[in-house]
Amino acid sequence: MLSWPGSGAKRDLDLFVDFNVNDKFLCSVGFYLPQCQGVQLNYEGGNSSRDEASETATLNTIGNYKYLVYVGRFLSKEKLHPPGIEGTQARLDVYVKSFPLGPLLSLDIPFESSAKEPHRYWAALCVDASLSFGKVAVLNQISAGKPSVELCYDEAIYS
Repeated sequence: MLSWPGSGAKRDLDLFVDFNVNDKFLCSVGFYLPQCQGVQLNYEGGNSSRDEASETATLNTIGNYKYLVYVGRFLSKEKLHPPGIEGTQARLDVYVKSFPLGPLLSLDIPFESSAKEPHRYWAALCVDASLSFGKVAVLNQISAGKPSVELCYDEAIYS
């Protein structure tokens, strides 16, 4: 779940889950494609208003895939050069149905003040479900360019 706890901020980011289906095509679940292969994106209150306080990506059906969970700052017509993603105070919480005590993992957006250009993306984590749902790798990296699901194919990140 992507949220802005206690900040009162307007929703200025989008949550995405990318994965390759049978090495043939890329599913990029997000604002424009809210469902693909059992992964579904939901907005608080059931509508797609940009003023909502949270977004949730649900993996209803776990496929034999490697999933990249990341966040992107969307561009608006009013701001052609938006500020970096760091100032949004966003947080990503990971919940698992079999763990009812709260989030299994919480990540705050990292901050980097020495950036030459604004960061628009936050690669949060990878989930390797190719053998089981037990492998999660925290990336927690910000970048100016969109992250690639290929990050999740590096086996070294899961150790």
